[in-house]
Amino acid sequence: MHWSTFLAAYAAVMLLFGSFATGIGALEYEVTATGPIDYAPTEWNGFEETEVPSHRFRDLSARDRRIVDRAIAGARRVFRAPGDLPTTTHRGDFVVRRNGKRYLIEEDLFFNYETRFAWASAGLGLTGLAVLRVLLRREHGW
Repeated sequence: MHWSTFLAAYAAVMLLFGSFATGIGALEYEVTATGPIDYAPTEWNGFEETEVPSHRFRDLSARDRRIVDRAIAGARRVFRAPGDLPTTTHRGDFVVRRNGKRYLIEEDLFFNYETRFAWASAGLGLTGLAVLRVLLRREHGW
């Protein structure tokens, strides 16, 4: 293997790692609501199934009440940072009791394809794969 081929392969691998690192920036959180519900939802905490924590609507902060109100109304709220999510005491799904009804508020992490980070990640990944393809074709005739 010639040294220029080695450097090109190294650059291709670094482009692929850069693609993964940049893709982390495209991760965002969404808050949605399901309800009213009449069951006790559970979640897997890594060791066992536990019941989802419950909060009274009036005990939430004014900001959290606005977020929960919009989610219950059917709006999908998207946040960049985990610190922007409602109820800082618990990460993940929770139940809100409001006006005698219970609503499941779900906090999910997702890859937002519409961000610049996603486009940069795709560009770096495709470039890295293209460089590897050219190298394999040159070295092995594939």
